[in-house]
Amino acid sequence: MKILFREWCIGNSTFDIMTPDPNYSKALNRRQVLKFCPDQAIPVFSRLFALDSTPESPLKSYSGCQNIIYPCFRKSKPHFLRISFRPDRTPEIIASETAFVHFLAEGGAAVARPIASEEGNFVETFVVKDVPLTAVLFTEAPGDFLYRRKFQLPKGTELRDFFIRQGELTGRFHALSEQYPAERVRRFDWLTRHRDSLEWVLPTTHADIKARLLEIIDRIAGLPRTGRNFGICHNDINIGNFTIDYELPGCSITLFDFDDCGWNYFMYDVACIWECNTGWTFHIDSSQGRRDAMERITGRLLEGYTRYRSLPDSEIALLPLFLKACHIENILEGYRELHKLGRRIEPDAAIRYHEACLSRDLEYMALFDELFDPAHPFEMR
Repeated sequence: MKILFREWCIGNSTFDIMTPDPNYSKALNRRQVLKFCPDQAIPVFSRLFALDSTPESPLKSYSGCQNIIYPCFRKSKPHFLRISFRPDRTPEIIASETAFVHFLAEGGAAVARPIASEEGNFVETFVVKDVPLTAVLFTEAPGDFLYRRKFQLPKGTELRDFFIRQGELTGRFHALSEQYPAERVRRFDWLTRHRDSLEWVLPTTHADIKARLLEIIDRIAGLPRTGRNFGICHNDINIGNFTIDYELPGCSITLFDFDDCGWNYFMYDVACIWECNTGWTFHIDSSQGRRDAMERITGRLLEGYTRYRSLPDSEIALLPLFLKACHIENILEGYRELHKLGRRIEPDAAIRYHEACLSRDLEYMALFDELFDPAHPFEMR
């Protein structure tokens, strides 16, 4: 299938897909978009993607949410219509995302597929009052979220099997990413993006933590980049971005939300999963007990991963460094949320925790250090 996108306009509006107006777009927020999106854009997108009916209500916003998501049905099957309006998400960049996810799905990776419109495009853009809105339709990932099931796994599934399945999913995805032609990719570089955002995200009073973040980014940037260790990563693997099919045996996991996918070291995705899995140890009071548990969990994860892709010891040894990159992500995302909400830019308990870990050079997210409090995980008290 040829991966294209098309622009649709009302009246005499025009939109250069390569250079969206940054001055106007920077002021755009979810509330403003929702004033005109439901009445003017959603009916158009519903026709373009042949939805069974026009979706009425988007999902509620949450921390880190960068799009407007509408649950909908197509051919009586559940889907999600994703509307993007950010200036850093041009139609071309989004088309690159959907092309990559389509490639993964065709290669056998368990991901939520993008669905082409009636025009044969994965991406459709509609302009209302000079505001570009870009839509993509995805299949709904089968199953349910772990947190909705109170972290209960499918019947007959042992916890060790879940971690192995996590590794298999990620290993297969990374193996396919290695094969994906680099010339097709128009996505951001994680390190460059985060280095550039330090200037406006962090408060001016945080010169010390900014210097520490830059030091870690530079350390990672100094690592060699090869087709073996560097490629298109998900960059946001967490319990909110995968589902488990509770109707099938064997703990089938489906990954979705590739909105943040981009160039990065594959070990960063592994670090994200490591962080995600720390939740299985919060009930353990002793630091040694948490360490033992994480060693077992990580062992199962790597067992599954290496069924599809080898991971040399030299790369595994970089896990502590990439966990520091997870701290950077948490810090910057926390400050971005404060900016978005228009609140006073003062770090909350979570931001202070991640800053303390970096300032004190604590490894493994301080999960095995006295700084960590199981009653208030990853928060500074």
